[in-house]
Formats: sequence, C-alpha cells, structure tokens
Amino acid sequence: MKAKRSMYAQTLRERAAILEAVEACEWNREEDPVAVFVEDGEVVGHDFRQGPCRVPLSFTFRNLSLTHPARVTLKLAENAGNDRVDNLLPPSYAGRLVHRTVLEPSQSYTAHAKLWATRPGCYALDSWTVETEVGEPPAPSQKSPGQPAEADKTPQPTHTSVWRSRQLRYLQRPPAGGARPFVTVVDTGRLG
Repeated sequence: MKAKRSMYAQTLRERAAILEAVEACEWNREEDPVAVFVEDGEVVGHDFRQGPCRVPLSFTFRNLSLTHPARVTLKLAENAGNDRVDNLLPPSYAGRLVHRTVLEPSQSYTAHAKLWATRPGCYALDSWTVETEVGEPPAPSQKSPGQPAEADKTPQPTHTSVWRSRQLRYLQRPPAGGARPFVTVVDTGRLG
C-alpha cells in the first residue's frame, strides 16, 4: 500500500512540475499583442521664411496575435518639455490627435499625423500613448465573407461582428532615454 502512495505522490509532483513549466513558458504569457513602429530619422528641408513647417509622420501598428483582434487608440499630446535630458525639441502635433482602429489578427495599420515645426532642429517623436484592448475572436458565423486575406490591407469595419472584450488592456509609451525616435528639420532658407 505504501508503494502505491509514494507512486501517487510522485505522479502529483510530476504533474505540478509540468503545470508550473507550462505556466512559466513565454508562449503562455498574456502580453500586449500590438507592436508600434514610428518612422523616424527623416531629415526635412524647409524655408522658414515661408512660415512653420508641417512634417508628415507615420505610426504603424501590427497585431502580432494570430487569433485575437485588438482595438488600438493612438493619442498624440503636447509635451511641456520639462524632463528633457537631451537636445531634442518637444513635439507639437497638428491636425488629428486621436487615431482609432480595430486590427484583425496579424493585420497592420498606419496612422498619419503631422508635426508642427516652428524652427529648425531635431524634434523628439514622443508625447504619445497607444491604448490596446484585446478582443475575443469572432464566432465563425460572424466573419464577413469578403474580408481581405492579406495582413497589410487597411482595416475595414465588420458591421456584422460584435466586439467582445477579453478585459485585457495595455498602455504603450515611447521608449525613454537615448532610443527615442526623432525627426530633423533643416532651414533651407539659410543655406541658399
């Protein structure tokens, strides 16, 4: 009888070890499925004698989940510039400051914004947040038959599907420190 008990205890320990390994596995972790890419490093020439410059910016979002849709909200904000430790100028965004979309699994979307440059210099592309809410996959009967299959198509709203949240929300901000994205604006009026 004792051999059965120790064998049973060993089986329980092995099951607990397997469960712990599965729970600790990086593939089993719930993380923000949306990756944010800011197009930076661009050098823009502008004659500031003509007035301020509007610099086009691109924020690309990619849903890395293979199974779940994600609601994404990009919020661009003014930066007071009080915490500057580098020589980058604070951004001043112009035009639409809030961009919203729903990304299907593996889908990408690019939001276009404008930076308002009042003088030449290097402008930090920070002072933004991206809010992500993960949704439940649509039921097979809710998928619309004519949806594009390619991942890089512009998101089309599916009016037949109903959004169901998984109650998972994430917030992303620009990287801190030296890895911050930026754009350079050069005064071409002074060059000529």
